[in-house]
Amino acid sequence: MDTSETQAQPVSHNHDAPPVDTEAVAVVEERTREPNRAQEGVSAVLASLVPIVRTEAEAIKAAPREVQLVLGGAATFVVSSVFEWWSGFARVSGVVRYSASGSGNAFSDWRGAVGVACALAVIATCAYQIARRSTISVQHARVAHKISAVHSIGALLCTLWLWAAFSASADLSDGLTISFGASFGLYLAIAASATASIASLRQLRIRTVRFMRSE
Repeated sequence: MDTSETQAQPVSHNHDAPPVDTEAVAVVEERTREPNRAQEGVSAVLASLVPIVRTEAEAIKAAPREVQLVLGGAATFVVSSVFEWWSGFARVSGVVRYSASGSGNAFSDWRGAVGVACALAVIATCAYQIARRSTISVQHARVAHKISAVHSIGALLCTLWLWAAFSASADLSDGLTISFGASFGLYLAIAASATASIASLRQLRIRTVRFMRSE
């Protein structure tokens, strides 16, 4: 059996190597520190937001149940806007055959966009009520509930209108078939806006009774 010996080769030092560019090394080290600084800055911002979020969460828990329902319904409506609201297809049968399909979310139709705007107005009104809960007067609270009720009902009407428009099919005489259907996002928006509308009307009735008793 043959064995081979490995002999260590002496390391030759090249005295003609160029000197190290200390400025370039410093630039590289500085750039490696930049991500760490950015990460530290993001961590500091998140740490500063924790007390604010905790305070807002406690304020929402202390708010009346109807206000929580209205806020939750409006927030769910906004979240539902990114899901699929409708889908449909068109098909041509005959000598020439052709078919196409498509879908969209809340922003693919103006009625959905108006509904989202109404939901955002409800969220802003609820945030105002929660922030001024200890100092808001009965009259101002009644006005705020009116705004929430009007915009909640507006969002509900927009979604129902959109549902009626996109829940139909038609067979035309020239072989053209068009069919549309509502999807999960639209049904979620209808349920959320209905919840917000009922809760806002209930809270408005309570505030109206209190306002009439205070006079």
